[in-house]
Amino acid sequence: MTSEAAPATGDPLPAGDPLPALAYGAQSMTAPLRDVLVQRPEAAFGAAFDDPAHGFLRPVDLERARREHDAFRDLLARLGARVHVLGAAETVHPDLVYAFDPLLVTARGSIPLRSGKPTRRGEELEIEAWLAARGVPTLGRIEAPGTVDGGDTFWLRPDLFCIGRTLRTNGEGVRQLAALVGGDVRVFDVPWWRGDAELLHLLSVVSPVADDLAVVYLPLLPVG
Repeated sequence: MTSEAAPATGDPLPAGDPLPALAYGAQSMTAPLRDVLVQRPEAAFGAAFDDPAHGFLRPVDLERARREHDAFRDLLARLGARVHVLGAAETVHPDLVYAFDPLLVTARGSIPLRSGKPTRRGEELEIEAWLAARGVPTLGRIEAPGTVDGGDTFWLRPDLFCIGRTLRTNGEGVRQLAALVGGDVRVFDVPWWRGDAELLHLLSVVSPVADDLAVVYLPLLPVG
């Protein structure tokens, strides 16, 4: 999403008030961040360790997580971004706090993804509904058997999109996403490394920080 910077928002509007429309089109990893959508840790996050399927290694200190998240939100606002809060208090998805993964926003609309982690499926619908209520159309979505996690994607330029094939993003997901994005799409095979125990995303090994600069971990960098 893109718009002029403004103070943090996301508190409920009075009944009957229309939701403000958003400008959108986040086809850059390094342009100034103007609008950002976050999900505060809620009860599902606090209870995530209780279900091994979520993969949490230790119990969550929910109050500490909330304090840290609030500090992060305040920092974003001080840096000039307009911070929107998803406000999904009743969500059953603890990983929804990692809001980059379930859905991509392009200049033509949103693309709800289908995570390779089964417990994360459905998160994309919560974000899609929030965006649709604010006028952001859905360009298309990843359908089964395709899987894509947002962490396996990045824009190298607004006209050059990169996708990694990983344990969370399969070949069919890559095919569908490339067709939806269109234009110049590059695909890379990300190393197995240590499998699910230390899952690698494409953004685990390549992190763009400026138009002509990226932080990379060379030992795991895809060759081609």
